[in-house]
Parts: sequence; C-alpha cells; structure tokens
Amino acid sequence: MKKAGIYIHFPFCKSRCDYCDFNTSAGMEKYFPAYRDALLKEIHLSAACLPEPFEVSSIYVGGGTPSYFPSHYLNETLQALAEHFQISPEVEISMESNPADVTERVAQDWRQAKINRISLGMQSARQAELKMLGRRHCFQDVVKAVKVLHDIGIGNINLDLMFGLPRQTLADWQDSVRKALELQPTHLSLYALTVEEETPLALSIQQGVLPAVDDDLAADMYEWVMDFLRTQGFQQYEISNWAKQEDGYDYRCQHNLLYWRNSAYLGFGAAAHSHLHGWRWANPFPITEYLHAISVVENSDNLTFPFPWMEEGQALASADEMGESAMMGLRLVDEGLRDDIFYEKFAKSLFDVYEKQITELMHLGLLEVVEEAPRAIRLTRRGKLVGNQVFQRFLLD
Repeated sequence: MKKAGIYIHFPFCKSRCDYCDFNTSAGMEKYFPAYRDALLKEIHLSAACLPEPFEVSSIYVGGGTPSYFPSHYLNETLQALAEHFQISPEVEISMESNPADVTERVAQDWRQAKINRISLGMQSARQAELKMLGRRHCFQDVVKAVKVLHDIGIGNINLDLMFGLPRQTLADWQDSVRKALELQPTHLSLYALTVEEETPLALSIQQGVLPAVDDDLAADMYEWVMDFLRTQGFQQYEISNWAKQEDGYDYRCQHNLLYWRNSAYLGFGAAAHSHLHGWRWANPFPITEYLHAISVVENSDNLTFPFPWMEEGQALASADEMGESAMMGLRLVDEGLRDDIFYEKFAKSLFDVYEKQITELMHLGLLEVVEEAPRAIRLTRRGKLVGNQVFQRFLLD
C-alpha cells in the first residue's frame, strides 16, 4: 500500500502577529463547533471517494494556532482520521502551538490524542523582539511549556526562532539561540524574517518607526548559526531546519521530509493544500466559504475524485512535477536531490533532464554533485545563502 501524509489546518488565532500574512483569522471563535463538524464531514467524504487507499505515515496539525482550538475538538478530529484511514503504527503526529497555550490539562489531552511532537513558536528569547512581532507570549511561557510537555511524556519538541529582525544584533540572535538550546529541544526551525506587504510590521518600517531589515546582517546570523549548531550536535538537514540524531532516533520532521521529497499528502480544513494522485489543489478560504463548500455536499454515494469542494485544482504535467521535485529536493541540504528518487518517479535521470542547469550552477559554486550512492546534487554553503535563486533555475518551460 502506498504511503502519504495528512495535513489539518486550523486557521484560528487569538490574535494576529504583526508580521503574519498566513491564512488565519482572529475573533472567529463562534465558528469553532461548525469548523469541527466540517472537518469530520470532509474526512468522511474524502475517505469514501479516494481512488485508492493509502497508509498515513505522518500527520501535521498546523495553522493559525491549533493549540487555541479546543482540545476535545482536536481529539475528535484525530479520532475521525483513525476511523477512516489506515494509520501507520509509527506515525509521527506533529502539532504547532503557541507557548502560552500549553497547560498540563491540554497537554494531557494532546497526549491522549497520540500527538507525539510539538512545535512551539518561540521566535525569540527577548521580550522587546516578541513585542515588536506582536506575539502574545513571553520567553518564560516557552520555558514553562517545555517543562509541562516533558513532564507528561512528550519529549520531541521543536522550537521556531526568527532572525534578521529590525534592530536585532548578532549578539541578540546568539543569545536567543543559546537560551533555546538550554531547553534541550530535539529540533530547531530557524527562519529569516520576510516582511510581507500590508502587514503591521511592513507599515511600521514604511513609516520609519522601525528600521528596514539588514540583509547582510541576516546572512551573518545564518552563517553563524550553521557553524554553531554543528558543534551542539544538530544536523542541518534542510535550509531552515536542524535536528538531533541520538539514542537511535531520527528527530527530523517526518512530515516536512514528505513535502521536500514532493511526496503525496492530503489536506483538510480551510485553505489546506493537497498533492495526491497526480493532482494539486487547495480548499476554499476564508472560513465561511470552506464551511459552505462542505455543507452543500449531500453525501458520499455519488462522489468521485477530484473532490467537488476543491479550489485551484489542477492535474500536474510531468514537467511541473519534475520542477517541483527539484526545487523541493534541493532544500534538503545534506541529502540533496537524489537521482534514485527522481528516476523512480519520472523514469529519467535528473542529470539528463537538468544537465545544463547543473553544469552552470556548479561553475558558479552554488551546487555540488554527490558521487557516492545514492547519487545526488545539493547546495554548497554559498548556495544555501541564495537558495531561491538556485531553485528557480530548475523550472522547465
């Protein structure tokens, strides 16, 4: 049986962060019960009309702020997945959480729902930076959250941090990273700030309230953390992600590996994306449109794939699939884009399809070839700094 991942999107937030332009909504708590009902119905309908079953190898609960969604609704949603899909005994179930939402009671509920990996949105250890970002937690909330999770038996914990912030110095960034390591996470996700148009943060920069982002300083922060985390036992396995490899356990995020290998996944909820059976599609957003789209589907008796509620659905041409596989695979900075995986999907060697691009990017010092099995191409250290420019070269006409 083929394997695939499942993504569940909870678009609700207690408040929106000043840098955020994601598909999230604040002040929409009245829709919690209806959203739970729509998720349960979508799960049932999808399972009934998929062309062929698959084993669920990973589940990722993202948002928004899933930890803000009532834990009993979350548990019901995950139980519905277990009733309608074949779940692997080794499934990784990850959930994103705001540190301020973690209490012993809700953490016990999460563990009862078999969630075994939590990603905490720490962002910074410095209160001034958290305030600037519009976060509703403080660093002490992160400390408390990690302790609660460890005490109830969830030890696989990721911490999200951001660098390249306005007014952030290299010393500030180093302080946040070191304080994060004191909490003994198994995984770190470290992202350079992207200032999105029409966000409160962008407006503050435009009005001169905050200085513009210093791209050169952000690059220095990234290079420092690449070197430093190597000395702390973390493997950088993707451009923005580092994981421990200890006690015989691989702490890389298995669901995100699925994305970066351009494998199959099925998304549930408003604005959730899917990539399955040669199709890529998105669910409707905003929340009310998603609820309506699911509600008008009468039953599963006459349903066929593709789903009637999908938006932006398209059957993927081979060239599109190859380009996406190349762009995503190159994000895996250690493993790289593997020729054996590429050949299995497309019956062609990536070294034949992308001969021109590989030769040119190697000449520029942005790409290297791994000759030992499995043969692959991957970014050089310099290539990691300009990854997006490299990725674009692999889009075929």
